[in-house]
Amino acid sequence: MTTKNISGVDTAVRTVLGIFLMVGAAAVADSHPFLRRVQAPARAPTTLSFQGGRTVTSGRDVERALAGGAMRLSTRITLLLPILMLAAAGWRTAGMPVSGERYAMPASAGPGGTITGKVTFTGRVPRNPVMNMRADPKCAARYDTMPHLQLVVVNPNGTLANVFVYVKAGLPDGATYPGPASPVILDQAVCEHHPRVFGIMVGQPLEIRNSDPQLHNIRVLATQNESFNLALPTAGTTVTHTFTVPEVMLTLVCDLHGWMRAYAGVLPHPFFATTGTDGQFTISGLPPGTYTVEAWHETFGTHRATITVPENATETVDFAYTRP
Repeated sequence: MTTKNISGVDTAVRTVLGIFLMVGAAAVADSHPFLRRVQAPARAPTTLSFQGGRTVTSGRDVERALAGGAMRLSTRITLLLPILMLAAAGWRTAGMPVSGERYAMPASAGPGGTITGKVTFTGRVPRNPVMNMRADPKCAARYDTMPHLQLVVVNPNGTLANVFVYVKAGLPDGATYPGPASPVILDQAVCEHHPRVFGIMVGQPLEIRNSDPQLHNIRVLATQNESFNLALPTAGTTVTHTFTVPEVMLTLVCDLHGWMRAYAGVLPHPFFATTGTDGQFTISGLPPGTYTVEAWHETFGTHRATITVPENATETVDFAYTRP
């Protein structure tokens, strides 16, 4: 999916927002409990992206960048009120609009053994509730019929989608796997998060993108990594973040639209996959060994299996979720 590049963001926007952030953000951060960051073992950088290819990291450089235009006020200050309200509530502005790219996936682990399989579901399929979009008519107007939350997605072949499958244990001691430079994209499109469930490596960029012509935010709920909360005020706005330690799973939400929720598995290796419309998964590039493989689903929890993979061989393991 690509997004539309929004141009013509005038200097006054950056001026007013920059002045507000520099003068008031520090006081808000010290006094407002919602803004205080969750303590984590390591702090990850957040990068703000601007048109023209300029990027800066969080901190004083961000404040200077946002304030770095001609020092003139515009009569369109009222357009900034939603952004200023968000900042006062404890959010930081993610950056100016940039053009979009296709979804980027983690790099392949390379040649080696392969684990393949499927995730099945049997029993009564729970009904997914309808998304309640009455609080935001702009979102509701995008749909002729209100969609359902994708809590449980059972495919026509009886398999289960949105299951995160990964190698939990068994990799060689001391093995390291650098995270790829290409980002994983989380797209806020048509008032939903795409994809809903995904994996990402430690150190790999996560690019969060607003593709809607309206205000969103992104709040990351983490226990091992640093939590953060950012506003994405306009279509094309992006923010890039990297996670520093493994964590399965992270929750990502838009507080303005409570039904917008996604889940990320952060791993120090590339041996993971997410089931789709066929309920199947493939994890390749494994060295020979015996592995613990875990399947995670947001509603039904986790299943584990142990499997031995000979050198350059393909082995199969299936997971079965059941409900009376």
